[in-house]
Amino acid sequence: MDIDYLLSLKKNLGKAGENVEKIHNELQKIKPNQRLILEQAFGFAEVFGEERKKKFVICLDEFWKIKDMDNFEQIKDVMFLFKNFVSQKNVSYVLTGSAIKLTKEIAKELDLRCEDVTPLDRDECKELAKKLGAKEDLEKIYRYSNGIPYYVICICKRVKEGVEKAFVSDLLSSYGSINSACSFILNDSLNRARGKTLLRSIVKAIAERKEMRLNEISRAVYRSSAVTNNLLSRLIDVDLIVKKDGRFSFSDPVLRYYVANELFENDFVDKKILDMLVKKLEDEL
Repeated sequence: MDIDYLLSLKKNLGKAGENVEKIHNELQKIKPNQRLILEQAFGFAEVFGEERKKKFVICLDEFWKIKDMDNFEQIKDVMFLFKNFVSQKNVSYVLTGSAIKLTKEIAKELDLRCEDVTPLDRDECKELAKKLGAKEDLEKIYRYSNGIPYYVICICKRVKEGVEKAFVSDLLSSYGSINSACSFILNDSLNRARGKTLLRSIVKAIAERKEMRLNEISRAVYRSSAVTNNLLSRLIDVDLIVKKDGRFSFSDPVLRYYVANELFENDFVDKKILDMLVKKLEDEL
């Protein structure tokens, strides 16, 4: 996967090998031309496809992270560079991103068709659960997973424990897969929103109440309504919080439950804690 290996394939790459060589040459310089490196990288597939009369579909996951390149002095606006390569005749792009609001803004900027990948509906969720070996409590699996396929998979892996215990254990035990997913989503979103400590206090307050009005949140975090509203806007921008009818709540109820119960996060050596959480689950989720 390194550039030396690509250089060893230069004869097989044809004209596209020149792209690799130019990138390699720039990387040897004390001050490489960052813009040139990106242009050669973006143009590689088009040159490669044109020579072989082949078309490529390139899938770029979490594409929004490419905007980090705006921090480089010679680039500043990576989307301006990428725009020149979106309409290549031999290459089509599928760009995906979990940062929903930002990804939609990028799609609009690049004039691309945007498709929302929504959670599974009730019937789709039950069908997936059956394929994964679940035979009963399919309605509970749908409710606790919120129709998110990854959560369904995680619950079904432990479904012999009972759906409630499987869900709580995987979400709140340090080795749980849903736990890892929620922890990553929460921390990544808070880092992007800036002001992590105070923002965490806000999401904690909302998680414990399920939904809150602006004045209630302001009192909970001891900040003015103006300051609190600004902070809430940041949380909305990173898709953690949504606003509806003047109330703020989590966009993902599973993540809300995780935040509300972080206090109990452990490996459940004490079964009494697990039983207590399972008993409260119906009311809390």
